[in-house]
Amino acid sequence: MKIRYQRDGGLAYLPGLQRPLEFDAQALDDPRREELSRLVTQSCFFEQPAQVGAVAKGAADHTTETLTIEMSGVAHQVRIVGTPQDEALVALLQVVRAAAAVIRKRGG
Repeated sequence: MKIRYQRDGGLAYLPGLQRPLEFDAQALDDPRREELSRLVTQSCFFEQPAQVGAVAKGAADHTTETLTIEMSGVAHQVRIVGTPQDEALVALLQVVRAAAAVIRKRGG
């Protein structure tokens, strides 16, 4: 499973955190990789629409996260604006963010 993650927006612009990050789930430890796989299934990621959420009217600050997952030769991209209502998608994002932080610390 290959993951591409990018976060845009927010109060503080930190270029190193804004650039897209691509990684293979094989680079993760077994528990994190298994949790990621479980949450992809639980969130029905490949059935999610191309965009989830919307900018609240009058919002001056918001974040957009773009998550692309490729699995078994099939890729799907979801653009997430704000905080999604789907708890499984929120959990998936949390695991991806944590994995991205670990990989960035390694210099990835």
